[in-house]
Amino acid sequence: MLRAEPVDVVRRGFGGRLSDARRRLASFTVHQPLGAVAAAIIILLILMALFAPLLAPADPYQINRKAVFAGVGTEGYLAGGDQVGRDVLSRLIYGARITLYVSLVSTLAGVTIGTFLGVVSATRGGILDLALQRVIDALMAFPSIILAMAIMATMGASLENVIAAITITMIPPTTRAVRAQALSISGMDYVLAARAVGVGYGRLILKHIVPNCMALVIIMASISLGAAI
Repeated sequence: MLRAEPVDVVRRGFGGRLSDARRRLASFTVHQPLGAVAAAIIILLILMALFAPLLAPADPYQINRKAVFAGVGTEGYLAGGDQVGRDVLSRLIYGARITLYVSLVSTLAGVTIGTFLGVVSATRGGILDLALQRVIDALMAFPSIILAMAIMATMGASLENVIAAITITMIPPTTRAVRAQALSISGMDYVLAARAVGVGYGRLILKHIVPNCMALVIIMASISLGAAI
């Protein structure tokens, strides 16, 4: 009886998983073409940001007075030049890095803080819920762009302050949405049963409430990511 070598077994297992991944990818592309195109655009954007030094045809900060407002297709300026003669294409490629960094960090921070505040507000209730929601109401009364500009004017211009300003504008809508979801979950039978058997507050939140809010959190994160960009 022939016995397969361990290396052959590993190769077959890896090949089988790779084949399954290809079939799933092909099935997703066929059944969800819009999602496949969107995923491809996102992947290309990420790759462009990662390999910006290799893809950019010129220094994005190099000024050339002869290329001020150069037209598209001008020699050496495929996408034209800006108001001081910098290569627009290079600036777009390098700009992807800043865009992704700011949007991802601010979205992660804003949605995380908003989720925490929403869950705590819904589960604690009382004076804490009342005071927190009035603060959220005050923040939501301002248009997000005006609030972000006011924060920037107060804190000063820097990349970190931009992230902080965008993060603060994301917290109120996330808090309000997650609080509503957490309130409905708090009345579910399994939450009441967990409280009845003496489950601690932290475990109750982490095991029963937050996991059931994740679908909404993911939706809020996807919406906030586009708004941040």
